[in-house]
Amino acid sequence: MISLQSSLGFNRANVTSTTAFKAKKSAKKLEIFVAMPMGKDAKSRARWNRLNESIKAVSEPIGYTAARIDDVLLENARSSENQFIAQSILNKIEKSNIVIADLSEQNPNVYFELGYALGKGRKILPVAKKGTDLPFDVKDINTVFYTNMGANLKQRLGSILSVIYKNDMKDTK
Repeated sequence: MISLQSSLGFNRANVTSTTAFKAKKSAKKLEIFVAMPMGKDAKSRARWNRLNESIKAVSEPIGYTAARIDDVLLENARSSENQFIAQSILNKIEKSNIVIADLSEQNPNVYFELGYALGKGRKILPVAKKGTDLPFDVKDINTVFYTNMGANLKQRLGSILSVIYKNDMKDTK
């Protein structure tokens, strides 16, 4: 089984709280691509929007810029960059330091994006709602299971992202 400790390069001894990083704003923002379904109905879209906002609320004070595909498309529209959606996703994954992929709904697009990130050597951080039965080919990847998108997810992601950020900043020096 691949563990978070080995795949992301940290252990419990060097996990730092997100508040330690709030005071240390880096001039360089590192990027996170958030892979998740967009939702087929209003209730589902609201759920995924809450998750996206939780990820941003945790990652941005640490020093990351988190973006989901709708954020990327908005950036492209502002810059007059005309790309197909699929190409925009692949480009964003290639530019990102980390890909956070929610596997709760076992969405084929999310699995594709996770696989592409793995193939490109990006750090991956799969997350899923507690009780999600993951397919055999991703069960060995340590996944952050959350019970709710609030404090539970934010605390768990904050600890992990703080350590990854610290390591990424060492690598950029």
